[in-house]
Amino acid sequence: MHAGRANPIPRTEPHPAAVFNNADQELVLYVDGERVDDVPWVGVPWEARGATGLGASLSGTSGGSDFFAGGLDEVRFYDYWLNDAQVAQLHTHAELTSGGRPATAIWALDEAADAVSVDGRSQRTEAQLHGGAETGIAGVQGDAVSFDGESGYALTSQPVLDTFQSFAVSLWAWLPADKENRYMTATTQGGASGRGFSLYHRPNGGGWSFMRATAPGPDSTNVEVVDNPCTDGATNCPALGLGTWTHVVGVHDMDARRLELYVNGQFAGSQPYDHRWDATGPVMLGASEYPDGIRNHMDGALDDVRFYDRVVSAEEVAQLYAQRPQVAARWQFDGTTGTAPVLTPDASEANNPLTMRGDAAVGPGWIDTGALVLDGVDDHAETVTVPVDTTASFTVGGWVQAAAVPEEGVTLFSAAGTHHSAFAVRFVPAEAEPGWGQWEITVPDGDAAGATVVRVANPRYYDALDWNHVAVVYDGFRREIELYVNGLRVEDACPDEGAPADCGGASWSDNVLSFRAGHSLQVGRTRTAGAWDEYWPGSVDDLWAFKGALNGDQIAWLSGQWSDIPTEIPNPR
Repeated sequence: MHAGRANPIPRTEPHPAAVFNNADQELVLYVDGERVDDVPWVGVPWEARGATGLGASLSGTSGGSDFFAGGLDEVRFYDYWLNDAQVAQLHTHAELTSGGRPATAIWALDEAADAVSVDGRSQRTEAQLHGGAETGIAGVQGDAVSFDGESGYALTSQPVLDTFQSFAVSLWAWLPADKENRYMTATTQGGASGRGFSLYHRPNGGGWSFMRATAPGPDSTNVEVVDNPCTDGATNCPALGLGTWTHVVGVHDMDARRLELYVNGQFAGSQPYDHRWDATGPVMLGASEYPDGIRNHMDGALDDVRFYDRVVSAEEVAQLYAQRPQVAARWQFDGTTGTAPVLTPDASEANNPLTMRGDAAVGPGWIDTGALVLDGVDDHAETVTVPVDTTASFTVGGWVQAAAVPEEGVTLFSAAGTHHSAFAVRFVPAEAEPGWGQWEITVPDGDAAGATVVRVANPRYYDALDWNHVAVVYDGFRREIELYVNGLRVEDACPDEGAPADCGGASWSDNVLSFRAGHSLQVGRTRTAGAWDEYWPGSVDDLWAFKGALNGDQIAWLSGQWSDIPTEIPNPR
């Protein structure tokens, strides 16, 4: 480990550097790039997990001591020992961009005079683009890098992770809906004829994999954690998520001696891994380097690639995924295509149109020009594939207006399985208030007879003849379901005892389990006990589906827009 200062403050002050060389069991002191002293070190290395202090010595809970009287600038920490040449290079104000990993923390100490804190960051690591790699395409948030599947990749000049220790890799990847049936690599860090790690997508219906070789050299074997979303030997399936952005995380937990894989915030599997070695090759994005050349070029895009020098917990993975919802589908109902059947297009990149059944038609709309019009008898619309994983986080919402007050419960939209719908958003008329009613979500915990159904209702009454914006949000990590009507969620649940007479409850619930709907997204009806019913009598407009849970501000923003809304994640700012 090394701590030093590359750019001294503009006075004749020394540039000290301290190095702990565990391999040679010595402590080394440098001043102005020259080795001035070294002493043997005898002991067992241990990990200090306390706070880092600048300008004082920290010990336990007693606060600081040995306070420094003077100035500091450009403080750097490295997680490996630097040799004489590297320390001399730092003294010339040159970055270390080869021969070792980037600095794990740099405090530039360039804050204003009235600052109350100083900001430390890891060293920026450049990955040079090659071949058909291109920046500036639309990403998960902001821009991303695309790869052409033939010659494109990005390559660093140095390793980034210490693969001898625990580490994690997180990234967002986009692969085309018509992905070639072959391996495609998102990222890898090389070693001596072996890969320190690799995150890649498999062919033949296979999903994402996280792999590590057991040792450097050509004779090592590979340990692989795989995600197998397709069943029954299918070579492609909606669960692969092709054509949409996917969040992938690989974790090496040194203490637990295992490798872990997460896909879209969900744990996908693990494998025992009891091998420790440091891959000292560079990091490659968009392809893999082999002794005979570069292969497994990615045809797709990467965004928000993050390397961690520690384990990332399941909770952190869920947060990383939840922070980046994705548009899974959007139906604006402003037109149709085809004649038998008639389709209304999906405005998102997923291109998952709704097929209009019965006498469903496009009529006057609320948002822009058109809306889906259903007769409440047998009209409905349906997708070929469900645009979201109903066991993970998702959001579905749109505008709705009844042509007549329903006399019994009717369904706005649902995600159908074989026996039940994984969720259904319904309007239930109020017996005591003719012409009014409540919006409700139903969520069975299984797709079979006898499933337990959770019902979450908005306790306020609404006029179904008005245009209302209705949205369901499911947080798969927290197992929480929310119902928003016109941008509002009723927050407070009734107390268990002594509830006032007008207490209607809250429009959310926790501890909600859902099954994966594998049939279709249905607009205007639901499936219960294997039968279709609850046909919607009225119009539906601007229906959205998102992978991930939108927050309340984003739902409120959607419910407050009237025209020319871009097909992207809502940004209330």
